[in-house]
Amino acid sequence: MNLNAIDVVVREIPTDDSTLFAGLSDEERTYASQLAAGRRREWVAWRALLHEQTGRWALSESALRVVYAKSGEPIFEGIEGSISVTHSRRYVALARTCEGRCGVDIEQLDRNFERIENKYISDTERTLTSAADQRFRAVVWCAKEAAYKCLRRSGVDLRRDLRITEVDFEGGRVQIEAFDRLLEGSIRWLDGAVLVAVRA
Repeated sequence: MNLNAIDVVVREIPTDDSTLFAGLSDEERTYASQLAAGRRREWVAWRALLHEQTGRWALSESALRVVYAKSGEPIFEGIEGSISVTHSRRYVALARTCEGRCGVDIEQLDRNFERIENKYISDTERTLTSAADQRFRAVVWCAKEAAYKCLRRSGVDLRRDLRITEVDFEGGRVQIEAFDRLLEGSIRWLDGAVLVAVRA
């Protein structure tokens, strides 16, 4: 699936993660074995998906090496362009762009966004026509998370620094103003979840 020159691959995470271990390196298996069960399942799922994409994305083994930012975001230093990772309870997704940067985020639609909306939705965003749609909170959260990953900046205030200017549910688009840049995001609906991919 190509969203605005971002190649996005989504998979449902199997309930039994043992099949995913088969494609991992010994180093990855060792690392995964030290993680708590829920986190291990999601980590193994995205690493397995990454290995699955190496041929299609022409990635070498060295390109699969990851360092982690202070935020915990995986950074792939051995590639041109960027890869972004996201996972929810049910899905894992990777986004890849050969030029520039990209970010992707998935959220389950049953998450209680109302509880945290004051942390990420501004008063101006609440006046958008699309704000009346019950999916608005989920899309705004995903769009801002994807933009945050894409921009790779620290100290970002989700209400002040990342501003949603349009959500087009029918067209599957969202626009984000961030640090004097206009970013375009693509919305994809999954069974019980939403995905937003952003490119800069």
